[in-house]
Amino acid sequence: MPPPEGSAVRGIDHVGLAVQSLDDAVAFYVEELGMSLDGDRVALDGLDTEVQFLRAGTSKVELLCPTTRAGALPRFLEKRGEGLHHVCYELADIHGAVERLTDRGVRMIDAKPWRSPHGWVAYLHPAAAHGCAIELREHY
Repeated sequence: MPPPEGSAVRGIDHVGLAVQSLDDAVAFYVEELGMSLDGDRVALDGLDTEVQFLRAGTSKVELLCPTTRAGALPRFLEKRGEGLHHVCYELADIHGAVERLTDRGVRMIDAKPWRSPHGWVAYLHPAAAHGCAIELREHY
């Protein structure tokens, strides 16, 4: 049985890339690949992470860079190196989707959506999604 309409994925919102240096990564993607900045850099409170969105046509890339040596993102970079961090899917009703996923026993990193500077978000654990970290997002 398919999920309720608001809980179904509407499309890919963006791809998140973990990087060691936001300045170096932005320079590469803008100067070498011709992407453009999509908004300002944003510090994610409590996550010790700074992000910069880039636009490539109708698609977006999110560069994620740790601001400290402790936490999940530095551990990710140490273990896996720079590269694909997550795929973000857009939903109309993230609260309903997370409740449904949790009720169905899907392993979540975030049991409840949280308010980011870019919308409501919640992460599924990679073990639940065949090895891929998935961010769910509902725009404000």
